[in-house]
Amino acid sequence: MAATEVLSFIAILTTGPSPEEDGVLEVAAVKLRDEEELGRFSQLANPGPLPLAMQQLTGLDASRLAGRPAPRQALADLGEFLGAEPVVVHGAAALRGFMAAEAATAPPGLLDSLALARIVRPTEKGYSTAALAHMLGLEPPKAHRALELALTLAEVWGRLLDELKGLPGPVLDALHRVAETAADPLAPWLAAAANEGADFALSSGEIAAPSEFLQNHREIFARAQKYKAPEPRDDALSTDKLCDMFADAGAVGRHLTGYEQRDEQVAMAREVCEALGGAHHLLCEAGTGTGKSMAYLLPGIAWACQNEDKVIISTNTKNLQEQLYRKDLPFLHELVGERFEAALLKGRRNYLCVRRFAQLLRQFERELDGPDEMAALLPLIAWSARTESGDLAECTGLLAEENARAVMELVTSGSDDCRGRACSMRERCFVRRARALAQLADIVVVNHSLLFSELKLDQPILPVYRCVVFDEAQNIEDVATRALAVGVDSLSVFRITNRLWRARRGGEGSGVVSTVMYEARRNLPEGGPLGRETVIERARGVIGRIDPVVELTKECMQTLAAPFDIVPSHEDKIMTSDCSPPVGSDSPTGKAAEALEAGVRRLCASIEDLAQSLEENTEALKNADELCADLRAQGSRLKEVMDQLKFVLAQEKEDHVYWIERTRRQYQTFYSLHAAPLDIGESMRREFFNKKRSVIMTSATLRVGGKFDYLLERLGAADLGEERVRCMAVGSPFDFDRQTMVCAPTFLPEAGGRREGNYDEELSSFLIDLLKATSGRALVLFTSYSLLDAVCERIKRPLEQAGIPVLAQGRDGSRQTLSTMFREVRSSVLLGTQSFWEGVDFTGETLSCLVLTKLPFHVVTEPLVRGRIEYLRDHEREPFVHYTLPEAVINFRQGFGRLIRNRTDRGVIVVTDRRLVTKGYGRSFTRDLPTKCRIFKQREPLITAVKRFFSRPYYERDMMPI
Repeated sequence: MAATEVLSFIAILTTGPSPEEDGVLEVAAVKLRDEEELGRFSQLANPGPLPLAMQQLTGLDASRLAGRPAPRQALADLGEFLGAEPVVVHGAAALRGFMAAEAATAPPGLLDSLALARIVRPTEKGYSTAALAHMLGLEPPKAHRALELALTLAEVWGRLLDELKGLPGPVLDALHRVAETAADPLAPWLAAAANEGADFALSSGEIAAPSEFLQNHREIFARAQKYKAPEPRDDALSTDKLCDMFADAGAVGRHLTGYEQRDEQVAMAREVCEALGGAHHLLCEAGTGTGKSMAYLLPGIAWACQNEDKVIISTNTKNLQEQLYRKDLPFLHELVGERFEAALLKGRRNYLCVRRFAQLLRQFERELDGPDEMAALLPLIAWSARTESGDLAECTGLLAEENARAVMELVTSGSDDCRGRACSMRERCFVRRARALAQLADIVVVNHSLLFSELKLDQPILPVYRCVVFDEAQNIEDVATRALAVGVDSLSVFRITNRLWRARRGGEGSGVVSTVMYEARRNLPEGGPLGRETVIERARGVIGRIDPVVELTKECMQTLAAPFDIVPSHEDKIMTSDCSPPVGSDSPTGKAAEALEAGVRRLCASIEDLAQSLEENTEALKNADELCADLRAQGSRLKEVMDQLKFVLAQEKEDHVYWIERTRRQYQTFYSLHAAPLDIGESMRREFFNKKRSVIMTSATLRVGGKFDYLLERLGAADLGEERVRCMAVGSPFDFDRQTMVCAPTFLPEAGGRREGNYDEELSSFLIDLLKATSGRALVLFTSYSLLDAVCERIKRPLEQAGIPVLAQGRDGSRQTLSTMFREVRSSVLLGTQSFWEGVDFTGETLSCLVLTKLPFHVVTEPLVRGRIEYLRDHEREPFVHYTLPEAVINFRQGFGRLIRNRTDRGVIVVTDRRLVTKGYGRSFTRDLPTKCRIFKQREPLITAVKRFFSRPYYERDMMPI
């Protein structure tokens, strides 16, 4: 494409993310030929009331918008300025959505810089114009205004094009082929970039094989093949020397700016050393700021290297997993030299399967369902040439695409469709690479889900290990339960049948059967019992049996609708024991399942016939073996789903809970069957506490009422004895008495159960006063969306009139979007539910007030919760004491931990559930808090105390409890 072509770069600002609910606030464009500016356009629009968050971000208000044209007119004026030249926009889909909402016509052939950025920079964490400018070394927009964004976009576009030209020729070739087939406007730009290369030019031949640009891991595999695991030793660690490393003048202190020794960290490191050396297990509660990851990593590394033993580190969240592997372990590498190796290992389906990826590139026209899925493939192609790990979580460019899941299902493999030693891409296999590195490593970082999923496998994934550290250990029971649970829904079958065949308009369809038919027509001779006609006939036989399976699946799942007819409309889960009509092997669902299983058997027989006909044609069909593997894998998956369906319907395991569920989307309702274990204690004892030398569990929240009894009981370690299991708690180095004030108002109505009628109103009134006193800067945590919505309706307008923006989960964007806006919009208030109770960090003055609206008791009607309660009763245990209360306390403490994340944070915590004070069990919540709780019987003294807290210098605070 000619460098002198005129391009217009446009930007629009809107009042929110939804074209149906939000409006266009400002439009702007700049017209360039090469780097010469030919003109610019900027127009404010009046979309109606402007949210306060947008007022603060843009500096606009109602007075600036008065008399401005309506959004439709502003968009029309923009179109007039643009003319017929090509247009670049950052997010074409969003632009089209807002223009359609205003009955405006989007410019044809929009060039999407967001799509180009995801291709050129497929691993970035953020793709906003400002974020890209920063990543590309450009000046960010001077203000959050449309013209500034358009001007920055022009610079970003130029940098992205420069980087595009640097991609390998075969990668550009593949990108161009896919984009051209999808009629993507970027196709000519991809072609130009490829043809500018000195040693490459586009051709009309087959798409380049991924082997031309994917990394070869031969050297790693050779090392792993030679490796023989030594017999581990049991030599005790030099605990004092290791703990000295945490001193101010020690190895850690010398390498960290501003480091201060934390006695709590040293105490924890000492106990970890003792646990590893003494072959016992350890539960260690380490308060916020302890530095617990270093406290277990250094002893773990020392043990692994000294005794030629492996140590597994398991986390619950990806964020912590990435922090350990990308930040903490590299720091320790520099600290102790190249004396240990670390590896990150995930489940198979987290990695790119290079065999299936190569097949997809060859057959993308038949495997993918239209231009949108083809567009989602583009970032993956670019990323595949640069990734070392093959971990798909790196490819944020793909993950941000709407059709990411459809593509990922085609480029990952399970154990049933892995070709193992027969794979032609074996030397480039990322799964094999990850496992080889884990075999060679001293420290292996995994997640809880992988550890527990491995318990169901015949062949282990992890190398042999004797020691494991569970960080974020408060989540172990829930993760283990999910890993061992079974769930069956329509999509369980539809994903498999779609992989086999999906009908398409104007074509033969997509999927592996479509590929088989294409290859047969292209490569097999006519006639004969094994010729082209036979293969195509058998392929059509498979297609003919897919629709009946799909219909039988729908009929089977639809039988689950009847029990919901007699329960309240808000209930979406019913235990099978409560279902009427009943759900089980002899029920209508059971009979429908039998019919479905018969249909699946017929389909699997047809799949096998087709696979056998391909095996007879391996000489003519070079990829016959791969097609057979893919076909048979789908048959195996269908049989597995049927086994799971029979397991749930049989309901034979008394230590499981069984339920049905419905999921309501815009225009459809889906039904599903579920089963989950009620007690994972026996599995934990058998697989970990009895088998492993040392199991170390740590978190900021392991105790309930000052004791570890609850977790020990739930995890099957209650009667192992102190010699085998030791427990310790180290406090936080933060000065909570000075950094925080914890308030418990008793003047609000009862919050428990369905809430007293005036609780929502009284809570909202109080929050308005409280959040004005704190100048916003608050996170308000709820246990239900119903309460969040009720409060939001009441507080949003009064607070925004006072200059305090209100952001609400479920209303104002995704969790990530809300977190970003909360950090950027000064003095805002964020209303959040369960996903904000743990795992989010807001430091500094962004967060100065935390409100816990209700004590986080589980909903007792949830099948898993109710099942556990009944299971405990059957075993003569009091459910409230042994499950309900302890779970709420741990969740409460997790929420409490959102406020103070470092030594300079400060703020107030307000618990608006009076049960904290009025109920006897309230002491269970307050006993383990790191500071005293002040009780307020009236509103005004509390508000006055909050104002006084923030008015005083930090060092003058006097937090004497009332």
